[in-house]
Amino acid sequence: MKGLTDKKPAAALLVLMVATGVIPNMAKATVDAPTTTVGRGHHESIELDRETRLEFTAPDGWQRVDRASKDDVAYLRDGGIVRVSATKSIDHLPTAITRKVQSAALDGEHLHLEEQTRTTAHGFTGKYGVTANRNNSRQGRCALVGQDQFMIVVTSTADHGTPAHDITPLVDSLTVKATK
Repeated sequence: MKGLTDKKPAAALLVLMVATGVIPNMAKATVDAPTTTVGRGHHESIELDRETRLEFTAPDGWQRVDRASKDDVAYLRDGGIVRVSATKSIDHLPTAITRKVQSAALDGEHLHLEEQTRTTAHGFTGKYGVTANRNNSRQGRCALVGQDQFMIVVTSTADHGTPAHDITPLVDSLTVKATK
């Protein structure tokens, strides 16, 4: 089977995607995602299980994007993106971190972590590092930290040449709380 390595089949697929609205709808979903401006000191939460939730201080003044998943939340500002996502039922944090780095690479996101392990004041332990997409047009900082059976991934990216938002205050604010 030849696949889409030739120009004619690839062009035909592109025309078909544009004609059926696949590409315009994908672009519209990204551009038109409903947002809310985050106020100073706003606490965000992600449910971890029936008894616990992750709570953190959202980046002040950023636009919170409506959630595509109950396990993650994203914020936008001036071309920058901050994303917080939770992975549940982690048996071994170092293995979960390795798997996340590998799966991110398959999706075109490169996570380069420091050797040093850090621990936050609220007991989250993990690694910090840098992240970039496949062609380095977006780059920034990342943290993969965990506590108990949960791993939290925090990334902040911006266009190449633009500093990414500092994720340290957000990571330091991560707290596991009992669900009310």
